[in-house]
Amino acid sequence: MSYINLDFDIDSVVEKIQLIKRKEFFVILKTKNEVELLEDWIEHYGKMFGYESIIILDNYSDEPSVHEVYSKYCDKVGLIATFGDGDRGHNLIHYPESRKSYSRFYEAVKERCRYFGFFDTDEFLVFIDNKRLVTGEEVRRRASTWCNFNKGKVLHCYWLNSVPGRSDRYVLGDSFLKIFDGVKKGKYFMPSDVGCKHPSGHNSCSPISCAPHEVSMNFWLLHRQSSSLERRIKVNYNKINSRGMFKENVTLSDILNNPRHDLLAHGDNGVCNSYMQQIINFFNSASLSDQGEWLSFQGEKLCFSSDKAESNFLKFIKNSNFKRWVSLYFKSPYSCAMNKQPMIDIGVYGEAYNLGVEKISGWVLDTASEEVPVVALKWNGEILFEFSPTVREEVKGVAFSEATHFYLNDDLMGILREKIRDCNGGGTLELVFRRTNKRLRNGVKSVAHITN
Repeated sequence: MSYINLDFDIDSVVEKIQLIKRKEFFVILKTKNEVELLEDWIEHYGKMFGYESIIILDNYSDEPSVHEVYSKYCDKVGLIATFGDGDRGHNLIHYPESRKSYSRFYEAVKERCRYFGFFDTDEFLVFIDNKRLVTGEEVRRRASTWCNFNKGKVLHCYWLNSVPGRSDRYVLGDSFLKIFDGVKKGKYFMPSDVGCKHPSGHNSCSPISCAPHEVSMNFWLLHRQSSSLERRIKVNYNKINSRGMFKENVTLSDILNNPRHDLLAHGDNGVCNSYMQQIINFFNSASLSDQGEWLSFQGEKLCFSSDKAESNFLKFIKNSNFKRWVSLYFKSPYSCAMNKQPMIDIGVYGEAYNLGVEKISGWVLDTASEEVPVVALKWNGEILFEFSPTVREEVKGVAFSEATHFYLNDDLMGILREKIRDCNGGGTLELVFRRTNKRLRNGVKSVAHITN
């Protein structure tokens, strides 16, 4: 079957969205070749918010089974459209101002809903009320009630990560820190009038201007990223492959048979090293057994691995001190930077994401803290341009990027073309930033190796 395209046929996309009856919530899925949970995801959110509230943005899936699922739902969901340029640029859709077509897409969404959220194929929203699991349409009603009481504020939803290799258990760890880690890395519903301009990502990057006075502790995302080890390995393989970080001719079969770091083309890429280390861990039995406490469900009933696990989790969602702590976290202008998670995918899944030590491929602006950085553009170590922006928007005039893309203005491109010619077509381009807050680490990010 054929689909309308967000990049090349935005008029048809906008027209399709305008035909949707105005909703309170839109749920947007960004996906590629993730058929294992795709139909479950559509059914889960369709029953919760209505199928017409679902927008699916597919980055050129080429697995036939994906399109078989789409053929079943193309007349039920609000929109199925393709976007991006295949392997690269998967996350650019989170940035409304990265392309004119994306800006128009977000404006159309704003006109047809009050709130929208981006949730991945392995993220399933539920409501946990004391010891009861709530799913389906009741979750929508509770979300609506919260949003009506907190108009114009972000509704945060928190991760519960699946135990590797298990689809029925979710990791709680041995302390509150593991649960709080899921709070930081969850996703959120954003008011559409804000979301049409602000990049979307994980909770730690939600706009502080829309932080609620008091968060809800009841909306959770069952994050089934590791419920199938083969699926999780495939996802990580695609993340590395989309960045062009494998050596030539490395296939998924190579990774499934013998995962190792020397299959990476650039060993200094922290994000891809993290993804590869996670794959390796999946082959280590300790990764499966040493997960600490866990939570599972029997119908609406919550089941815990121990009395300690039950006490910790219920205390976390019910205790007013924890609610105040989480609320203050999302209001802090430094929460994103302190977590070393500037945006979207950087360092979310691995431990090796200290920006003060590593060189990470890509430039990602710290949109959560909106901290003023000093920005420099280097070619083969030579500074071509350096400035200290007074407002965040000025950075967008210089460069905009995701983990695999960057765009320079015409003046800088002219200078860069001359430098490339002088070097016979090869060299290294870097975007460098220094944080002005002395308590926070500086970051250096290698952006691209250019060859003629």
